[in-house]
Amino acid sequence: CSQSVMQECMMTDAAPVHFSIAADGLWAEVLRQRQPLIVNDYAGFAVKRGYPEGHVGIQRFLGVPIFNGDRIVAIGAVANKETPYDEWDIQAFTTYLHEMWNLVEQSRRQEHIVNLSRILSSIRNINQLIVREKDPQEVISQACRMLVDTRGSSGAIIILTGPDGKPKQYAQAGFEESFTSLAGQLQQGKLPPCCLETSEAASVHRLTEKSEACAACPLMLSDKHFQSLLLPLRTDTEMYGYLITSSEASIEHDEEELGLLEEIAGDIAFGLYSIEQERLRKESEEKFATAFQSSPDAISIAKLKNGEYLAVNDAYSRISGFTREELLGSDATHLNIWDSEEQQQEIIETLQKGKKFSGRELVFRTKSGERRIWLTSNEFITLEGEPCVLSVHTDITERRKAEADAAAEAERRHILMDRSGDGIVILDGDGKVTEANTRFCEMLGYTPEEIKELHVWDWEYEYSREQLLALLSELHSEDHIESQHCRKDGTVYDVE
Repeated sequence: CSQSVMQECMMTDAAPVHFSIAADGLWAEVLRQRQPLIVNDYAGFAVKRGYPEGHVGIQRFLGVPIFNGDRIVAIGAVANKETPYDEWDIQAFTTYLHEMWNLVEQSRRQEHIVNLSRILSSIRNINQLIVREKDPQEVISQACRMLVDTRGSSGAIIILTGPDGKPKQYAQAGFEESFTSLAGQLQQGKLPPCCLETSEAASVHRLTEKSEACAACPLMLSDKHFQSLLLPLRTDTEMYGYLITSSEASIEHDEEELGLLEEIAGDIAFGLYSIEQERLRKESEEKFATAFQSSPDAISIAKLKNGEYLAVNDAYSRISGFTREELLGSDATHLNIWDSEEQQQEIIETLQKGKKFSGRELVFRTKSGERRIWLTSNEFITLEGEPCVLSVHTDITERRKAEADAAAEAERRHILMDRSGDGIVILDGDGKVTEANTRFCEMLGYTPEEIKELHVWDWEYEYSREQLLALLSELHSEDHIESQHCRKDGTVYDVE
């Protein structure tokens, strides 16, 4: 409106007026006819609808639509010329309006460039943020501030959700005290309605003051006219939450700007994903390191190409006799740990074929030169692109020595028993034969194979099974018992 009109206008309500194309008069008639409209006798104009109280009186009227292609983008109007409006007025006013519209478009293009520049600056700053910052709360707090300071948004909110979809962290910038009520809802595990009603398929969801989804939102308590954009924070596999930006309703968001905002949301989501993956990787490494060092088995990791030790646990140092410092950076060949180069080559060839070398008993030498038997398993792994061998060893030298000693003792006892002229039998706690010499088999008339299937009551003639079991439980090495035995052929003989 011109200054002279504003001086004469007595309207007290300065709120914007929204016209109905179907129901309103002069302005809507220009839209309906899609051509200039001249009214030189407003009182006799058939479709007039009047004007608000306090409005400047109208006698004559000229309205001209401004087209952008086939679309009417604006309407200009003048009124109350002293002489009637004619075609010359239409041409002159149309030319004026087009020049004005060109200036508006030029201003919008410049504003658009500025907006894109701000968004690109936000993208750069946020990318730098997610590279250096490893705390999710810091990422979302600083990202909100960057969107307000750099992009020029009036406010920004980021809400992170858990696997159950409920809010677990949040940050904001630009809303300050008006955010208090929403913060209370988030702390109670309640998402704003706009987040709940946003389609998972939608990349950008537009929110306005007329949106039913926002009716209960504390941010709607402001009397300012605004528009907001809601963007999901997600990667291809994970949903992390929501980004909400708010700006004045007069600011338009074209597809290019929306695309860049989507890129910002994607960058924030990827940053959160990277932080989560790094956390999981560290947890996995800590668990492996704990299991690696605390294992009672000797464990080592060495390069496949030259055997250089990359890691050893305490048990490996203990059973090999070398300190960790002596082992790391060296290899088993130079330390003379391999007892046989053929064994080493066999393991390498097996692993290179993609097979495991598992559960083999090999002889190794300790630092002192002592040969020890290790139960060995080796597996091919890759560390930071380097082919390596993970080896697990159990020192079974003492076990094998004990087994050999037991076998030798059993052989010695067997020889002594067979050379004895007396019949000798060894029973277990249930009275079953575990061992018997040749003379005992001859006395009863059974073969060695048959005798091992018998119990003491199978040949005992005087005592019952129950009595024999009682005797076995009470019998001492110095006890002397006289009885009778029954041979396989049924004959009975005296024994002691």
